[in-house]
Amino acid sequence: MHSLWSVPELLIQIVLYLDEDDFITCHNVTHHWRQTLSRNLCPYQRPLPDPGYADHKPPPAHIPILATHTKSQIDEWASHPDIPFLEDAHFYWRESTFARVLTALKPCLHTFLARHACEFVDGLDALMEGKMGITIRTQCAIKEFVKLDASSRKRATLRRHDSANAGSPSLEVDVDALLTQPLVTSVEVSCMRGALWDTSNDGVLCREGPGRGLSCIRVERKKGVRLRDVLEEMRGVLMPVPQASVDGTMLLEWRFGDDAQ
Repeated sequence: MHSLWSVPELLIQIVLYLDEDDFITCHNVTHHWRQTLSRNLCPYQRPLPDPGYADHKPPPAHIPILATHTKSQIDEWASHPDIPFLEDAHFYWRESTFARVLTALKPCLHTFLARHACEFVDGLDALMEGKMGITIRTQCAIKEFVKLDASSRKRATLRRHDSANAGSPSLEVDVDALLTQPLVTSVEVSCMRGALWDTSNDGVLCREGPGRGLSCIRVERKKGVRLRDVLEEMRGVLMPVPQASVDGTMLLEWRFGDDAQ
């Protein structure tokens, strides 16, 4: 997407002449467009859809227990007097333990994330409190990710024309489902391999805190972030580059939080 479209004054002047269906399409392009429209248009001019969710399921009881036990084991390793001589043993223990945590978390993740989750990075403290402020990584084929984005666009079109949706086949991935349960109100997504960000776009940020300096996109929804929200924000700013991945896969890092502004 050309950086010209990130100019609010230009965007507003164009969308004011569009009909309702086209306006909703613009609203769903990226998070940056949605914010621009929300901040510059009066609510009575154009309704801005922002579906909410009433269901807020707590995590299974065994997850906080597992997180607490894992954290105590990490503390024991850190206090071990011979830890400098046990680096290999500690590495393999950590890998296997975090793999068990990830396996326990998969029922709490969106089906797409659960299917492709490959690493639990951080977030034991949040899990101990019954929250989902975790960081995980997913790895999927670049072709599959491109297909998922195309399916998301198709689903958006079908939703705007309900009469044409009768009898249409259901999509394999429910892009309207929440990313996690318990729900999270924010997520930052970074690409570690397989794609490049268009850093000239205002929607691409520089990550703060852990992983500082990585390019990322950030999505915030006070009533829960959906997979569709992330795909819309990535659209046009994350460019798959098969040559950048030896095995043709894309490695993404997802940092969830409860700090929506």
